[in-house]
Amino acid sequence: MDRPSQLIECGEFVLRRLRGQRDFVQLFTLIEESRDHLRPWMPWADGHDEQSTRELLASSETKWESGELYNYVVAENGELIGMCQAYRAEPRGCRLGYWLHPCAVGRGIATRATAALAKEMFTLADVGYLEIAHDVANAPSRAVPRRLGFTELRREQAPPPAAPSGCGIDLIWRLAAPGKCPEGNLAAQLSPAQRLTAHVRSALGDGPFHSPGGWTHMGAVICDASFHARCKYERTLLPRLVRLQSAWPDAATVRGFRERLATEDLAVAMNFKSARKVATAHALTELLASSEVDTRADLHAWLGHQDNRAALRKVKGVGPKSVDYIGNLVGRSQVAVDVHLRAFAADAGVTGLRYTELRAAYEEAAAALGHEPGGLEHAVWRFKSRGVQAARSRRAAGSR
Repeated sequence: MDRPSQLIECGEFVLRRLRGQRDFVQLFTLIEESRDHLRPWMPWADGHDEQSTRELLASSETKWESGELYNYVVAENGELIGMCQAYRAEPRGCRLGYWLHPCAVGRGIATRATAALAKEMFTLADVGYLEIAHDVANAPSRAVPRRLGFTELRREQAPPPAAPSGCGIDLIWRLAAPGKCPEGNLAAQLSPAQRLTAHVRSALGDGPFHSPGGWTHMGAVICDASFHARCKYERTLLPRLVRLQSAWPDAATVRGFRERLATEDLAVAMNFKSARKVATAHALTELLASSEVDTRADLHAWLGHQDNRAALRKVKGVGPKSVDYIGNLVGRSQVAVDVHLRAFAADAGVTGLRYTELRAAYEEAAAALGHEPGGLEHAVWRFKSRGVQAARSRRAAGSR
């Protein structure tokens, strides 16, 4: 039977096999100093003493040789700062565990150590998948499998004894054995949708994510679709759309909006000087009017036909993203892929996809996570757009 390496290099720290009773003093100290930190989630911490430490070291030696359990300490500059392990759950599967001394948390060590151990375990021919189990209430432990591309598999009753801070239900994550992963990236063999799913869970959590709802005022729908590109939406465009609704209440239908455009200057009403965007609004209005689309409900139904979506694409200034965006403005719950959604996808390692491919990946991720596509799209957009705004504010503050 193959065995994993006894020493795994991880940059500034290493994973190494326990060395029997030679590790007694350091291991006893590590656990003793971590008891308060471990107690809420690991019931065995309460019973820690010298005898339990010696028994752990003895059993680790025996179980390593049998292939039942591979216990590693996490060591930094010769000091022990945590433990991780892989143990047989089924003939083709192993489960991973990890914990750190409180002084070592918050530095990404648990994630990197688990990634390194997972990569090592996948070198063994008889390991077909890896699992991680933790109490549903243990949010810090949940972050590790999410970041590494594990997929939530099931929830099950936790074995006794119960963790003092737990809810008694374990969350089980699984990662199937990949092919040879470049640079040791565990997510490299995941599909784009799976990578997006993992990144959403890591960056945004479980939601719920709500769609913004759009507009019932068709003048606002048309202007939003025409003016939103390359615009600071919440600061610049949104207030103007709200004012337009108040100033032009009769433009709530396409017919009413068209009548307004015949007598008033949209550039003045919207306080926008872009002749191109104004022209797009006029062209959209004419297309919808000629198609007998007058209300939000009309447009919602009209967009359900591919020929009509193709007709929108013929309007100058309307691309595939704008078509999906218009759908969201009337409650169709779609994914409109813009620069923010592409940036988020790049953060997840998803690059080089065409518009329709990336949209499909987001839709698949939304389904896997149990969210509406439009809700997920809006959550990602807000997350990235606010990050961009914060970066701009920091640069502006630094230049003063």
